[in-house]
Amino acid sequence: MSHFIQSGNSIKVFPGDAVDIKSELPVGNYILKHSPMQGFYLETAERFQQPKKIYGDCLKHADRVINTFEVRGTNTGVMLVGEKGSGKTLLARQISIQSEYPTVIVNSSFSGEQFNSFLSGITQPCIILFDEFEKTYKKDEQEKILTLLDGTFQSQKLFIFTSNNKWELDNNLKNRPGRIFYLIEFSGLDEEFIREYCKDNLVDQGKIGAIVATSGLFDVFNFDMLVAFVQEVNRYGEDPSDLIDLLNAKPEYSGRQSYLVRNLEVAGVSIPISKHTVEINTSVNPFNIPVYFYWSEEEVVKQGVKTQIENIFYNDEVDFNLIAEYVKSGLLIPGNPPPAPEGNTGIQHSYIHVKFFPEDIVKYLGANSILYSSDDGCKAELVKHVKSKKRGLP
Repeated sequence: MSHFIQSGNSIKVFPGDAVDIKSELPVGNYILKHSPMQGFYLETAERFQQPKKIYGDCLKHADRVINTFEVRGTNTGVMLVGEKGSGKTLLARQISIQSEYPTVIVNSSFSGEQFNSFLSGITQPCIILFDEFEKTYKKDEQEKILTLLDGTFQSQKLFIFTSNNKWELDNNLKNRPGRIFYLIEFSGLDEEFIREYCKDNLVDQGKIGAIVATSGLFDVFNFDMLVAFVQEVNRYGEDPSDLIDLLNAKPEYSGRQSYLVRNLEVAGVSIPISKHTVEINTSVNPFNIPVYFYWSEEEVVKQGVKTQIENIFYNDEVDFNLIAEYVKSGLLIPGNPPPAPEGNTGIQHSYIHVKFFPEDIVKYLGANSILYSSDDGCKAELVKHVKSKKRGLP
């Protein structure tokens, strides 16, 4: 028996066993598709699968998001931000599975009236998942979907966005809870997460502390890294810190980190500098450490080295050996940034910028790193500021 389905003035004929008409979209995963002939349509996809045990705050966050969505009774946006392997996708899938709502996956940069109308036509509560949103929708395209979030098309949808880079998101999506109610930022695994996973998966439990200490070298220590370290320790019994030389997990590629500079040496001479903090993007950016010096105008003129002293600070190339010589002789005195002490009107001051490159990190000592300047004239010890690592909502 055939079925005849009329849409406007068009009638389509389908074999009896080819049509299954339902009043609601069944629970499951669907990929949004588009063709010039059919327009927008849904294609069934495999259901999400989760690991047997879920660590961290994933279940707690899923409960909260689902409850908020159901209590609000209107469109609700959730942005999950963090690098790959940090837990964004795990949470998005958990919300989908736990909520038992149909999930529509948008992985093409659709927008416009027909797109909005199609989604609005799904009148039952459901999840619309934009995975890796900033890659699918470039920054200048993201504004086109704001009408979905603003409630112009009224329906109850839970819009979930995942993003690897919050700086690539349109400003109209930020600090606007009416559009994006939750922005959950994943900044790496916390110690509790790491210890719990190691207790379940690490053969030599005595190495749990070493894995936690190694994770502290990274600005962002993600789940993929944790699994790799545990697997390698289980296979070979090595110390986790020794695996940095082998695994594709390097602290210098771990993003922007904050260090306190201390124990600066110039041409082998220790320079007692004041506390100075530098922000380093350890994957790309060279950085400068300013070092201030004071000297007596009268003394350098008497010693006949005024020109040499001035050359140190006004030439592009710095003679570190000459600086060391004058520091040893007392003509140059390292100190805090200006102004000079009151009453010493004859005191002059200037500074040099010592340039370092992140790739010149030569040694890892717990949370500390030792760097040499690009010309080997200086050495500095950088003490990493330990950040409180939280995953998602408090």
